[in-house]
Amino acid sequence: MPRSCSRRELAPNAADPDLAALIRQRLMSEQRHPLEFRKLNVELARCLESHRESRARQTLAEMVVAGEVLDLGGDTLFLAANLDRVEARIEEILQARHEASPFDPAMPTGEIKRRFSKTKTRNARRNIDPRLFDLGMSRCKDRGTVVETDRGVCLANFEPSEAQRRRMLEIEEAAVALVEARAYQRLEVESFMQELGIDRKVADVLLERLLASGRLYAFAESRFLSVDTLRAVERRLSQALSMGGALTTGELKDLLAAPRNALIPLLEWLDGRGFTEREGDRRRLAS
Repeated sequence: MPRSCSRRELAPNAADPDLAALIRQRLMSEQRHPLEFRKLNVELARCLESHRESRARQTLAEMVVAGEVLDLGGDTLFLAANLDRVEARIEEILQARHEASPFDPAMPTGEIKRRFSKTKTRNARRNIDPRLFDLGMSRCKDRGTVVETDRGVCLANFEPSEAQRRRMLEIEEAAVALVEARAYQRLEVESFMQELGIDRKVADVLLERLLASGRLYAFAESRFLSVDTLRAVERRLSQALSMGGALTTGELKDLLAAPRNALIPLLEWLDGRGFTEREGDRRRLAS
């Protein structure tokens, strides 16, 4: 809370005080939380020799109609100009996230609330009033500076730097190479983290990007194929099963050099893709 006002500071003209200016000055100091009218009225009474609550309410009503003050309900008030600061802080937090984590630029709104205050508090409600946060976020979206994604929100104009792009491509190439080197083996997210020297968030987003782009395919839980490996598998199967031929699981195991614990889910996945079909204990190309 700001220090107590003096009569000289807030009411230089005691005979004709500018009540709107006093209200504006007091609300200006509240940048992340609304002010209750009850508290405002007490402070106005302390600053003005002749003060009536009805006059304060009438002045506030005029300021609300003019759009200068926001009435949030329940006799709580907020200076409209301070909502610009809320928007600016949202964009500042997102910009910092984008620069620090270009692989995962989107940010959940709850995390933005927790970081709203520049102090160490992690209590979202203490950092900013939820109503003001929602208003600020809505205005950012309406102005087109912030966009919604499946993982959260991000700045509409965010573009990774050239160095960040190169780094992301390097990590993607390393991830694909890792999958190809491990062939059909299980690869947990932790494996990507350790082998590539990345954290969990980056590993999660990396896999999502590679799967969405078709550079990797997940044929079973924690089992992946690169697009080149998949094409090689399909080519071998096409050659071996052409002209209506069919092979047993054992023969397919030798053909693809895949361990049985990976072969069965792989064949079932290929069946699901409509590439092969099961016929008893054999498989043939899907008709």
